Amino acid sequence: MKIAIIRGQNFTLWELQTFEPFSSRAEMTVFVSSYSPYWKKEDSSLLRTVTCPGLGAGYSWIHPKAPWLMNGLASRFLGISYSLRGLEEKLSGYDVLLTLEAHNTYSYQALLAKKRYGSKLIVTVAETLPYRGESHPLRKKRKYEVLRQADAFVALSQRSKDMLIVEDADPKKIHVVPLGINTTTFSPAAPSQSSSSRWKTQANDFVILCVARLVPEKGIYELVEAVAQAQKQCPERRIKIAFLGRGPEFARLKSKIAEKGLTSQVIFEGQVPYENLPKAYQAADCLVLASKPTPIWEEQFGYALVEAMACGLPVITTHSGAIPEVVGPAALL
Repeated sequence: MKIAIIRGQNFTLWELQTFEPFSSRAEMTVFVSSYSPYWKKEDSSLLRTVTCPGLGAGYSWIHPKAPWLMNGLASRFLGISYSLRGLEEKLSGYDVLLTLEAHNTYSYQALLAKKRYGSKLIVTVAETLPYRGESHPLRKKRKYEVLRQADAFVALSQRSKDMLIVEDADPKKIHVVPLGINTTTFSPAAPSQSSSSRWKTQANDFVILCVARLVPEKGIYELVEAVAQAQKQCPERRIKIAFLGRGPEFARLKSKIAEKGLTSQVIFEGQVPYENLPKAYQAADCLVLASKPTPIWEEQFGYALVEAMACGLPVITTHSGAIPEVVGPAALL
């Protein structure tokens, strides 16, 4: 069997874990945009990678974010979002076409390939808010063609399934399959391999780990405020925060931390290589993901949550989006 995994600008090492068990039973190829920041050919020996020119890819020499700007303009004014030039022709000979979100243009391109070659189209859906990607009439029309004609949907949560039903997808085609985790890689540290000294310089240090993009909707400012209050209530413990991730709020967040007098208690590690994440979870005392919904976004899954739980790390999080069903009873909401 030949499977085409079509992800445009988004394919990551953590999603790769989902496909690893099938590598001995199927020939898998991932199709990504030529400007994808998350995926490179050398990232996996399991998948063949095919890069397709994404809209605006030729402008990446101007600025790394130029393709995203071009894509945003094309989405608003042309109804095209994350298209992959020449994709239909490249999908000849594949039995299964696996795309992400019905509103991405490459999902519509895969639908055209399905009609041309007779392959099966499966759409993975992480989105939990209905009617997304419908700001342009052409994009909306193509989205609903995909919703009507796809062979199956893989919803990453029950909340995603409910959203698909609201959008009139056939409930019989929807299968809830949460993202997988490699529990050999992500596991509690053995007592003899404790790495608790990673951030702890004093015996009474308590380290909160936050693995998230530095944006307001991840609750980063609420986390800092909560730690400032908790530190006053528990002066006998020194509470520290280790932020793993990058984002546009970095400078403003540092100012907020200084304002609260926590500069010496906060560590910024930036973007950590994925293979190094298990040791970070093993070295912390708890994970906090303080996501909060906005009018256009809520937490769709929260992969850091399952990584932390697999490592035996206590989790404090929120009711945003699919989080309650992802953590079940294994977290404090």
